[in-house]
Amino acid sequence: MIDQPEQSDGVQAATVDALLIDELQRLLERQLELARGGSHADLEELGERANALVAQMAEARLIHSPAFDGRKPLLDKLYKELYLTLAAQQQETSSDLRAIRSGKRMIAAYRRNP
Repeated sequence: MIDQPEQSDGVQAATVDALLIDELQRLLERQLELARGGSHADLEELGERANALVAQMAEARLIHSPAFDGRKPLLDKLYKELYLTLAAQQQETSSDLRAIRSGKRMIAAYRRNP
């Protein structure tokens, strides 16, 4: 067994902080990947996990730490990309839905007036 040097609480806390930030980044990257691929099956679950992680980080005041400050621009970018991707897909879905409804109305009109 290899003896590991003892770490102070501050070093351990910094390591835990970095792991939480890494996990948030990983979840956001995975959500973005799924959203871009149109695979929404796991997207909601990943969003819930990311939200829980952010709540945990906020409770621990990690979002005010130097460790977070260095990663904030990247995390902000990922959140914005995810939001924009989902908003664009929502707009596309709304347009498709309007077209389908219009088509259904047209078919119904033809059925009434053969």
